[in-house]
Amino acid sequence: MVGTPCEENPGRGIDPSIDGGIEQYAGAAFLFERKEAQWRQIAYLKASDARRNLSFGYSVAASDD
Repeated sequence: MVGTPCEENPGRGIDPSIDGGIEQYAGAAFLFERKEAQWRQIAYLKASDARRNLSFGYSVAASDD
């Protein structure tokens, strides 16, 4: 998982549209998986209340639970 707290898309939830408006520092996180020797993005995550200066994704953690 990779956090991007300065990301500006105003979308909300899982895999939102990436067009329309700007919400500075709304933030996002990207979930990746590795298969064989390749990494691929499997989800683009936004807060359900994405807004300016939220900085979602500032800190991320992942587990295989």
